[in-house]
Formats: sequence, C-alpha cells, structure tokens
Amino acid sequence: MTKLRIKRTLQPLVDGDKILFGIGNLGLRRTIPNIPENIEMLKFLNGEISRDQVKLSDSQVMDKIDQLKNLGVLTTNDYSDSPRYSRNETFFEWMDMSSNVNPYNYQEKLFKSKVVVLGVGGIGCAVAEHLVRAGIKKIKLVDFDVIEESNLTRQTTYFEDDIGKSKLDVCKKYLLKIDSKIHVETIKQKISNYEDLEKIINKEDSLIINSMDKPAKLDNWVDSVSNKYNVPVVFGSYAATATNVYPKVPKLSIDYGDFLGEEQITEDCIIDNTFPMGTLSSVTAVAAGFVSYTAIMMLTGLRTPKEGVQMDFDGWTIYKFPNHKR
Repeated sequence: MTKLRIKRTLQPLVDGDKILFGIGNLGLRRTIPNIPENIEMLKFLNGEISRDQVKLSDSQVMDKIDQLKNLGVLTTNDYSDSPRYSRNETFFEWMDMSSNVNPYNYQEKLFKSKVVVLGVGGIGCAVAEHLVRAGIKKIKLVDFDVIEESNLTRQTTYFEDDIGKSKLDVCKKYLLKIDSKIHVETIKQKISNYEDLEKIINKEDSLIINSMDKPAKLDNWVDSVSNKYNVPVVFGSYAATATNVYPKVPKLSIDYGDFLGEEQITEDCIIDNTFPMGTLSSVTAVAAGFVSYTAIMMLTGLRTPKEGVQMDFDGWTIYKFPNHKR
C-alpha cells in the first residue's frame, strides 16, 4: 500500500486553539483543533513518530485518517525531484481541496487531453509551449500565416532565421524539441466562415484556445462550434496594457459573443481604428500565462472558472466579470 503522508505544501502551523493548513493562501486554508491527539497524528503521518507513540486505538487512527483525507490534507506524493512532471504534481497537490490523495491523477488528465489552439501568434504560440511543458500530449495548431520580423518582439517560438517560414511548421518543430513524444497536428487554414471552423473542431477535442482576433465574427463561430460539440473554450487577448481571459463552458457559461455584446463600448469611433495593436512581449507573456493556467485548471478539473478576468498593467487593476448563466 502506498504510504499516506501530510501534504508538505500546506505547511501545518499552530495558531492558538487551531492547527492551520495552507496559511499562505486564504482560498486553500483549512483548520483542525489544536489538541494533542491531532499533533500526534500529524507527526505520525509525517514519519516523525512511530505508531506506538500515538495514544489512539486502531479504529480511532483510521477515523482520524479519514477526517484528514476528507479535509484534503493527505497525499501519496513522495516529493521526488527526478520524474519529469514531479513539480506539476506537487503543484496540483497544493491546489487540490478534494479527498484525492494522488496528485498524479491530475497529471494523467493532461496526458489524455487534446487541445486545439486557434492562432499561433503572440498568445497562441506561447500557450502551446506552456501546455506541452505541462504534459499535453495531443495538440492541434491552426494558422495560415508566415513569420515576419515584427513577430520576433513577442512571439516566443520564433527566431530570426525563421522569418518567411510557416508559423505552423516552425512552432511544431519547436514543440517537438520540448517533448519528442507528443502528437502535433497542424492545419494550415484561414478561417473565413463557420463551416471552416466546424471542419477543424470535433467532439474528441478536450478544449479550444482561441487567440485569433480575425475575422470579426470568429468569437461567435467559436461559441457555436463549442456548443455543438460540448467543448469548453478559453478566449485570450490583449490590448495595449490590458490582458483578457474568458473561460467558457457550454451549458454553464454565457457565450463570449453575448458577453461582449453586454460589455462592449457602443459609442461610434470618430477616426479609423484599424491598425496593428501595440504591445510588449511582457504583456503577451502574461496573457499567455493567464490563458494556459486557466486551461490547465479546466482540463484537470481542479477549478471551474466562474468569471472572465481583465488585468491592466497601467495601474495594476484587475476586473472580474461573472460568466455563469443566471
């Protein structure tokens, strides 16, 4: 039997008449009474004292173990640093509020997932990299563009000698350098209508990442195909100093197109506003990080995001927008 132990990530500390777990994060905090038998159980499960030193019967010990398991503070993690995904598993252990004791279960969910990335530009190429590093083994990339010199300031999978080459080909080669055993499907396609998108997405896909900004109706098409095949989506974008992430789960979330219809600025533009968006690699990196993190939480089931988020670097403001249907 695999040994159960106290999660080191939660760092139990004494606070008056309570023992606190997860003190560094309010959302993860849990407590048990600060009584001698609980202290003994924690030390026993941490391997610091023997069973003989615990002044409880076998049935009482099992009851305590069940209580701690249901509290989500037990793990089978051996904290070895050698396996490739050991740091991931320790992170998942920390985030897990359930009675699950094996953080590898969440890593396995990533291994079995298939993700579609629409657009491998500033956000998309970095998201693809983050997901492959996290353990995604099947990824579908969709784009039609070639690498330009101006891409090098923010699109992290491309280099000077890639200028003029297909983004898909170069991004695929880059991802395979990270993990040679992954399956990367590339679809060179300019999405001009809903039918184009419908041919790309299917019910076998686990998640869609939409980092494309054209054509204007694309978000609505993604909503529709997401609803048809019951595939969740993470929409990611940036504008100057602001990064935006909107997670959408069919049947639970408001469609992104409907959300934009409620929140968009309606005043008519005075001058032509069509121009290449200005940004920095640091902004796109944060946007890609937000999108990737949200995707991993959704794929593992560790969290079901209930809001879209906008973060503006100019003033460090964060806005949250509920995305669940009322």
